[in-house]
Amino acid sequence: MHWLHMMKVFSPRLTNELLSLNEYSLIIGGDMNAVLDLNQDRSGVNHTKAQKRISDMFKAVVEFHHLTDIWRMHNPTSKDYTFFSTHHLTHSCIDYMLLAFEHPNLAQYTLNVW
Repeated sequence: MHWLHMMKVFSPRLTNELLSLNEYSLIIGGDMNAVLDLNQDRSGVNHTKAQKRISDMFKAVVEFHHLTDIWRMHNPTSKDYTFFSTHHLTHSCIDYMLLAFEHPNLAQYTLNVW
């Protein structure tokens, strides 16, 4: 029998929580408040050091846990955004559905963004 465990995690604790779940297959979705790729997932050309650092940390967590961005897998060159910052006047993709590589069948489903 397979169990689905859902948990709400505030992002500063994300890495520790993920490490405690190493025996489970992961499907993570939500507003990560960070982008995986500054050039593809954020409009504008000027990125601060803090934005780069946060993006690098988020990418490291995703790579460490062998997660893949399902939407990006199906749309490798598309630029589509889920957030607009009125302060910075930039668009960003900060909402993700991340899937562990152990779930190849789930990745076959189509994701719609609306």
